[in-house]
Formats: sequence, structure tokens, C-alpha cells
Amino acid sequence: MMKINIFTKTVGRNGGTERYSFGFIDWLVQQKIAVNVYCTKKEMGIEGANIQVVKTSARGRLWKLLALQKIFSNIVARDPTTKTIGFIRAGKPDFFRTGGGCHRRWIAENGSGPVDWLECQFDKQTMNNAQRVIANSQLAINDIKKFYGIPNEKLSLVRNGVDLRRFQPSLQRNNKIPQLVFIGNGFHRKGLATAIKMLQYFQCTLVVVGVDPKASWYKKLAWKIGVGERVSFLGHTPNPESVLQQSDLLVLPTLYDPSANVCLEALACGIPVVTSRNNGMCEILPFDWMTVADPKDAYGFALSAQKALHKSGLGHKCRELAMTFSQEKSYEQLFHVLFSENNT
Repeated sequence: MMKINIFTKTVGRNGGTERYSFGFIDWLVQQKIAVNVYCTKKEMGIEGANIQVVKTSARGRLWKLLALQKIFSNIVARDPTTKTIGFIRAGKPDFFRTGGGCHRRWIAENGSGPVDWLECQFDKQTMNNAQRVIANSQLAINDIKKFYGIPNEKLSLVRNGVDLRRFQPSLQRNNKIPQLVFIGNGFHRKGLATAIKMLQYFQCTLVVVGVDPKASWYKKLAWKIGVGERVSFLGHTPNPESVLQQSDLLVLPTLYDPSANVCLEALACGIPVVTSRNNGMCEILPFDWMTVADPKDAYGFALSAQKALHKSGLGHKCRELAMTFSQEKSYEQLFHVLFSENNT
């Protein structure tokens, strides 16, 4: 029987990398593959998978990074016969799926602190140690080559997939004015300020799904610029599909996202996406004008959003596009990379 070790931060579905790794683990179990999962947090179980929570008493981001690096490195040393794929910047996995892209690129876009540079070292070190690095966009691959010097022959592209049964179009929408939706945790990186500011340029509402410790600042911003009554903050929701299905467009002016899962989920629901050039998802959108070069260009986002809202048949085109990126297809491609002749 094939055996696979999986390193991940959280076993659960709250977050793009988490949803992908959770789905992949479940898919592996269904293929009758023995799966050992090592994680730092378990939010949900997966029947048939052996899930072990690794614990550390370390506090603070710096000490946690150092502790997890040591713990995950020792796991491989104890079990050298089983293939290991990492979804976390730690240890020495045979394969590393960098769902978060290249941390060095994020620093280039956002600035950094001392711990960020340590995380970059772990990021680069994990990629150097891995037999193969799997990225979810060409944007991420280009960044990894540019900032870390990882050779092209060591890199594989496996795009994200979407649950086409869960995320489906709805005929129930009946909004008096267009309803835009923003979905993402970490409002600064995802560009919520730009999404709020674009409401100044045309009549629409904005529903914000996600959590952030500085959420009150964004609420104040909305009222300060005169659009507060048109912005709703829902916090976390376990069913983002229900919000997407009631919305007319997803807006994501992200500062950096190697490939935001929520964009595929929106497309699967038959609603257009307007995002920034810094999101690897822009590589597959049906029209170039659905991408805005500057993530802080609120006016540019407003223009693209209005064009998308008035483009006849765009919702149907979005759904058709999403159907070519099913979860199963993505998991099969990732599995093929792990067990191809070149990697055995």
C-alpha cells in the first residue's frame, strides 16, 4: 500500500491552503492510500486518515517558527521510507506545495520585520531541501525562480481546484443595486481599503466576509468617506457559497496572492471576478480588463467592476471556465507529480 506523510498547519477548511490540503487528504483516503497527517491544529477529523497534532510550548511568532522547524525535521528523520509532502514552511519534505507562494515576494510588496526574513529563510530552505516544489500559478513560479533561485526543472505547476457541487450558480439573486462581495482574512493584504473606496465611484453595496483584528478601522474608513451605510461586515461564515450566490461580483484588490481560491469559487457560482495583477488567478480570467494593475487603484477597480456587471453572458462564461478546474482534477495532477517516474 502506498503511504504518504503530510505536513500542514491546520486540518480544517478555514483558509485557502487549509481547504486544499484537507480536500487532498480526503481524496487520498478515498484512493485507499495510507495517510499520516502531522499538524499544529486539528479543527476537523478525516475518517481513514491518521492525524497527529504536534504541540509546542513556544510563544510568539519567532519561537514558534524555530520550534516547528525542529519538530517537523525530526518527523522525517524518524520515518524515511514514506513520501512526504509539506503544505507548511517547515521540516524537510520530499515535496513542498507552496500554497502561499513566495514569502520574499510578499516582503517586496509589503515591507518586512526581522521575523519575516527568518520565515523567508525557512521558505527557501524548505524549497531547496525538497525534491520538487509545486506552485499554484505561473506568478508564484516566476517569483520562486527570481527571489530564491530555484531551478525551473525542479518546479511544477498544479493549479487550485474548486468543489463544483458546493459552489454552483443561483437564480435567486434579485438585488436592487449591484451587490459586491469581498472574502478574505487579513484585510490589509487582501486589499479591503481599495474595495471600500471604489464604492465612491458608482452605486453598489459591499458585503465583507472574513476576520481581521483591525476590522473596526475599516468600518470607520467606510463611514469617513461616506459609504458606511452600503458596507456590511459579516465576519466569518462557514458557508461562503451562500454569500457568493447572492452577490453580483467578487472584488479582491489583493496586494499579493499566488492564487486566491475564492476567485475560483466565485467563478463556479457564475459571478465575475475583478482582482489585481498581484493575484495569480488573473492568469485564467476570461478577459484582461478583469485584472487591475495597481491593487490600490480604487477608480480602476470601479471601472472594471461596472464593465463586468454589464457584460452580457459573463456569468455563464465564468461557470464554464470554473468547470475546467475541478478539485478532483487538481488532486489527480498533484498525485501524478508525487508519483511520476521522475520522482520515484
